[in-house]
Amino acid sequence: MTRLLPSRSFLHLLAPVIAGLLLACLAPAPLSAQQSPTVLVSNVYQPRLFNLSLDEGDGPKTYRTDFTTGPGHNYTLTSVEISFASVREGQVDHAVAIYEYSNGRLGRKLGDLTRTATLRTGALNSFTASGITLRRNTTYFLTISTAGGRTNEIWVTQSDAEDGTSLSGWSIANSTVERSNRNGAETPFVASTVPMFQIKGTINSEIRSQWSPQTSNVTSPLNGVHFVDPRKGWVVGAFGTILHTRDGGATRTYQNNPVTRGLGDVVFVNARRGWARTTAEVARTANGGATWHIQDPGVDEDIYGLDFVNAWMGWAVGSNGTIIRTTDGGATWSAQDGGTRQPLYGLHVLADASKGWAVGRDGTIVAFDYLLPPLDLGLS
Repeated sequence: MTRLLPSRSFLHLLAPVIAGLLLACLAPAPLSAQQSPTVLVSNVYQPRLFNLSLDEGDGPKTYRTDFTTGPGHNYTLTSVEISFASVREGQVDHAVAIYEYSNGRLGRKLGDLTRTATLRTGALNSFTASGITLRRNTTYFLTISTAGGRTNEIWVTQSDAEDGTSLSGWSIANSTVERSNRNGAETPFVASTVPMFQIKGTINSEIRSQWSPQTSNVTSPLNGVHFVDPRKGWVVGAFGTILHTRDGGATRTYQNNPVTRGLGDVVFVNARRGWARTTAEVARTANGGATWHIQDPGVDEDIYGLDFVNAWMGWAVGSNGTIIRTTDGGATWSAQDGGTRQPLYGLHVLADASKGWAVGRDGTIVAFDYLLPPLDLGLS
């Protein structure tokens, strides 16, 4: 019997197809496809205290509990699993959702979660999420309620306790708020107790940054911003405006101060000590902005840039090549020669004060380099 073999020209045409299939098989899967959901935070293995009815007495209620994400990454939420003590109606659609945290209240809703199967008594029942990203070092609300039907009950445990399966830095709040779905009345739930649940998701290392609007509640221009950690920060602007946030910018409060001119820069070396500048003066606080005091930079030139490296040592730059330095927190300033008469608009000094740079008009850059270690006052 004669065996027919593929012609050489046919093999030549087939080769790229085969090579493409091999590369597709050998190529690594995208990061999101490689990851399996993991427990991000959980308290389902803590002692059960009692069971909580989601539709008792005066009607359906919503329970909200906050949780905080850990450091290092953003996360994609995949599901929330809630521990049900008893299920009288397995098909009831409980409303499970994630909200932003806004000064102890519900902020913007990030999304609703969907029941994936008939609810079961004495089990972890899963509610899946879609398109919800959780930022690192951020607090959110989990809300659980019922849309009606017969009463189902969930387990409750001691607050502020997480299972060992939780990722480092993740935590569940120490309290829960109960809200009536009929009249909107809110009351704290039983002290130091929270529902039992676990949150699952994946590490979303592909997200580098995600910008979204925040409300300032002012209409004047804002010119400078500084944060000392993910939650505490200050914003300055026209007409002496100083705004302070303790929740990463979700809410801001106005800080009274004696400045009436526009503020251009603000810098803090810790949560207490900071400075802001106009073109003619410097304002200083030693208590996180509760009070501000005017400091005289001692020059007739306009001030355009400001930087501090600790509670005592700082620099400012301005018109006509002005560079001034303080070693007593701004009480007094001394002039330094930068070798230029060009106006200088910004500067940056390393945290150990060993090097610094200032920039200005027409491409001007000046720098300093300490030959001896700077004075270490040991204060912050």
